[in-house]
Order: sequence, then structure tokens, then C-alpha cells
Amino acid sequence: MLSADRPPIVKLAKGGSTHFVVVTSGSGTSPSNYSINDPWDGASKKLSDYTDNGWTLDSIREFARR
Repeated sequence: MLSADRPPIVKLAKGGSTHFVVVTSGSGTSPSNYSINDPWDGASKKLSDYTDNGWTLDSIREFARR
């Protein structure tokens, strides 16, 4: 999706909470390899900032421009 200029939207889950982030770059299987934009605070982070704190990857959605 990244190479097609359609940033993946990742749904994260922790307990009964969910959170969505937008992946801006990365590759491979490690969450630390992926940069994200977090709409909660507008900050650029690593996906591992969440996965290292008990959040799990729930699903991936594709952003499609119209």
C-alpha cells in the first residue's frame, strides 16, 4: 500500500480501547521499522511506541484517494 501512495490505516487494540494511526513509511515485519502519524496528538512516532506498550495490531485498512 505504501508503494502505491495509499497509506495504511492501522487499528490498534488494548483491552476495550481502540486507536487508529496512519503508517507513513517502513518495511519488514517489525513494528519499530514503521513510522506513523498519530491523529491523537499529531505527532510522528514509531508503530512500536504502541506495540511495546501493550497495544496489539487488530487490522489494516487501505486509504484510497478519490
